Parts: sequence; structure tokens; C-alpha cells
Amino acid sequence: MFEIEDDSQKLFTRRALLLGGGKALLMSSLIARMHYLQVEMSSHYKVLSDSNRVLTRLIIPPRGHFLDRKGRMLATNINTYQAVVQRHVVEDEKALINKLADLLNLTDEELERINTDMKKMPRYIPLKIKDELNWDEVARLELRLPNLTGLRIERNKTRKYKYPLALCHVLGYVSTVSDRDLGKDPLLMQPGFRIGKGGLEKQYDTQLRGKAGIKQVEINAARRVVRELDTKASAPGQDLKLTLDFDLQQRLMERLKPEITGATVIIDPRNGDILALCSEPNYDINMFTNGISTKNWKGLLQDEHKPLLDRATLGLYAPGSTFKMMVALSALQAGVIDTKTRFSCPGYIMLGSHKFRCWKHSGHGSMNVNSAITQSCDVFFYNISALVGPDKLAEMCAHFGLGIETGIDMPVERSGLIPTTKWKEKRYRDKWRRGDSYNTGIGQGYVLTSPLQLALMTARIANRGKMVVPRLVRPEQEPEVKLMDVDQKHIEVVRQGMIDVVARGTAARSRIDIESKRMAGKTGTAQVITYTDKARALGRHKSTTEWKYRDHALFVGFSPLEDPKFAIAVVIEHGGSGSKKAAPIAKEMMLAAHELVRDV
Repeated sequence: MFEIEDDSQKLFTRRALLLGGGKALLMSSLIARMHYLQVEMSSHYKVLSDSNRVLTRLIIPPRGHFLDRKGRMLATNINTYQAVVQRHVVEDEKALINKLADLLNLTDEELERINTDMKKMPRYIPLKIKDELNWDEVARLELRLPNLTGLRIERNKTRKYKYPLALCHVLGYVSTVSDRDLGKDPLLMQPGFRIGKGGLEKQYDTQLRGKAGIKQVEINAARRVVRELDTKASAPGQDLKLTLDFDLQQRLMERLKPEITGATVIIDPRNGDILALCSEPNYDINMFTNGISTKNWKGLLQDEHKPLLDRATLGLYAPGSTFKMMVALSALQAGVIDTKTRFSCPGYIMLGSHKFRCWKHSGHGSMNVNSAITQSCDVFFYNISALVGPDKLAEMCAHFGLGIETGIDMPVERSGLIPTTKWKEKRYRDKWRRGDSYNTGIGQGYVLTSPLQLALMTARIANRGKMVVPRLVRPEQEPEVKLMDVDQKHIEVVRQGMIDVVARGTAARSRIDIESKRMAGKTGTAQVITYTDKARALGRHKSTTEWKYRDHALFVGFSPLEDPKFAIAVVIEHGGSGSKKAAPIAKEMMLAAHELVRDV
């Protein structure tokens, strides 16, 4: 009996030990796990906890301002409110959007944009519902905010242009970020963030954009902000002071407005500062800030006068007789003529059976280079253009900024065309012919230039060969200006011809009689279509022709004569005569420049 009890006792003791060991092992495992979770993994779970408790937001920096050369504000930012939705905390997005559509009276176009953004944007990126909320809309949303889970009302900065018409082509505009604009910068994914889409806004977008700040806020289970934890302020974008004088820009815009379409550029020949750059017609750039409506966009695209086109940098025109200075310079530099060389002008020159006419049908008589520039004799330039040839002419044009990009600080410009023998062979698979030289010699045929290029050409003639580069924002350090490899005495011949054009030549009616403001220049009239003798006989020529078939009117000039401060190019589309239409505008603007512009 006692042996049985001893056996039972031993069995009980073994089981108790096994059970105790199991409990000890389990407790050790629990303690080890607790140590792992609470000690070793504490940092990890603190981060996870904070991610649920703490929300990090980017602070959008204010965009830099534009100022004119006198410090006048041209583009700034105004405080506005926008409604955004944090989609990752919303259970039923469509239901929320429907509620907001009723509260904010969203248009079909706005709803379409929201639906598009919902499809293409990740859920963790806030979704913009509406910009520039008025006070009634803000109050309506604030009142219902507890029942609109995921909705957030944020303060925002909206770009506003003080002079949206006068500066539309220069400043460009800002607009919302498109898919192709997205990059590594997280700012680009923020609702309501805008980037430059044209003009200086695009050219200097990185400097104007600034750097984002960071704000950390504590939120509760309902995703409501409880308190602000930490803030790192954003760095505002850089303010840019332009070379433009807005008073002159405004005066120029008002003067060009009645002309329907055209462009004018005024540049300082001493350093390349663009003082005014105007293209007509224009458009309101404020329409683009929050996304232009389909109706307004179609209206701009379908306008036959193409207001979106910056004619000053992107418009290309046959330069007409304003090109004759380049032909004269290249002929003088090549040595095929000198100041004593003369050609007789009977009113035309024959090439085979074809008659190339001079604008003065009765002829100019015997002409040298000075009198030919002064009277704009076509026959003289037919002759010397054939002597110098297209390739040497193209080399000279490149010195003066024609046929190449000028280097202006704009996102895009057109280089135009100065034809060469190789160009024609490649383009038309045909050799260069004498008739091509005749057409080129008077700035017609294949030759295409922009108003900006013509202004730069004139500036480099005015400053006697200094290769200034046009600019709208001054660099921190003035670049070294090179002197072109062209004989100074040849440039003086051309300058004197331009002086005589205004003193007693084709632009004499636009002469400035104030000695300290006297102007030199050159008129030009460029054909839009070729007029035959039959068309002239029927009266389909110049002012009697339908507007779109009339000649373009051009003028280039500089003032004052000895140490020029202003060079100008005026192009009036379908204006008819350069001497009657473009030269008077240049005179008015030169006088305005003397009145308004001061060195800074």
C-alpha cells in the first residue's frame, strides 16, 4: 500500500514539474516578446503610432514677384481659400463629392476635372475640389465640416497679374501641373500648386517657385486637427526685377491697339535691356491661373488674329527694305563695292525676260551705297546682292542676330531664316540662282526675321558692332560684350545712311527735330503675296486690297544719334507702307522712351 502511494507521489511530482516548466517556458516567451515589442521595437511602433496620430503637410511657398525696372509690382500673390479632400480617410468618395457639388454649385466642367484627378492621382495625395472660395462658400463648408469626413479648407496663394493684357506675352502665366510636368519635387503633387507655363513664368520657374516648408499636426481618431506640433517655414520664391519699363510698355500697347496685329520691340543698345516688348492682339493671362474654361480656350484658338502668338519673338516676317543694311554691310566687308561704287536705276533690272522692278517705277538714277539706303533703291541692292552672294550675306547676318536665336531669356523663340546655297540645295534640291539673290537683296524671297531680331540688328548697328544679347532680367554680373569682326568704317557708312533716311529720305515725315533726340532709321514694306501687273491694273494693290493681302509695314531705328539709348523695330501686319504706318509709331515711341525711361 505504501509502495502504491510512493508511486502516485512520484507521478504527481513529475507532472507538477512538467507543468511548472511549461508555465515557466511560456512566461519566459511572453517576457521575451514583451521585451522585444516594448524595448527593441519601441522606436518602430512609435513611428507607426505617430503616423496615425501625426499628420505631415507640405507648406507651399509663395511664388516670387515680378517688378519692372522702376520697382513697380507686375505679378503678385493673393490669399485665397481652397477646398481639398483627404481621400485615404473617406469611405465613400462619390457620396462626398456629390455633397460638395451641391454645397459649392460645382459646374459640369469642374466635376469632370475632379473625376479625372481621382482616377490619375494616388489616394494619399489631397484632391483639390475648388479654388478661390468666397466667404459664403467657406462658411457653408465650415458649418458642415463635422459631417464631411476628409474635407479640409486650406489657405492658398493665387497668382494675380496687375496688368494682364499689356504683359501677357512677356510674363506668360501659371497653371496647374499636368502629367508631363510631374517630377521628383513633391510640391508638384500638392493640390492648387501651379507652375509657369509660358514667358518668364516658365523661363524662371525654378527661382520663382521657392522651397516647400513642413508642418506637423496632431490629429484624433476622426482625423481632426488637435494641435500643431512643429513647423518648418517655406522659403519664398525669388523676386525678379525686369528690364522693362511698364510706363513705356503701356504706352506702346495703347499705340498698337488700333493696328489690329503687329509687334514692337525697344532695346537699349548699350547693354541689351529690353525696355518694351509688345505683341498685338493680346489676352488676359489671369484667365489661366485657375484653369481656363473650354469656351474661353476655344475662343482664343479660333480667333483669326491669333492673340496667343507672341509676334515679337515667334512671328516671322520678310524684313523688306530694313534688310538692306545687311546687304550693304556684307558687300562692303567682302570688298565687292566701296562708297564710290554706283549703279544706275531706270526703275527696273532685267533677268532674262523677267523684269525686277524698283519701288519707284520712274527710277532713281545713279546711286551709291549712301543714296541707295537713303532712297531705298531696289535696283542698287539687286546688283550688290548678286555680287556678294548668299553665303557671305548669311555670315554677316549672323553677326547681327539674324537667322539664329538671339539668346533672349524666354523659353522659346524662332530663329527665322537667312538662306544659303546649301540650304536651298537641301530644301529644294535646286541650285542658287541670280533671281534668288535679287529677292534676298531687298529682304524678300526666302528671308524671314522676327521683330526681336530686327531690333537686335538695329541695336548692334547703333552701338557700332557691340554684340549685346537681349535680356528681360539682368544677370547678377554684367557679361563681357564682344566687338564683332566687322570693319568699323563700314558700319559708319550704314549708320550714316540710316541718319539720312530720316533726315531727308523715305522716313523724312517722321523726323525728330529735337537735336538731343534725333532718330536714324530705315523703312520697309514687305509683300504678303506677289502682285502681277494684271492685279495692279484691277486695283488689287496696297490700300485697296483686302486687309489680309496688304503689305506688312516695317521700320527700324535708333536714338539719339551719337550715343544711342534706344533701338526699335516696328512691324505692323498688313499695314501697307513702312514710311506711312510704321515710322510714325517709331517716332512716337522714341519720344516716349526719352520721356519715361531712366537708367537704373
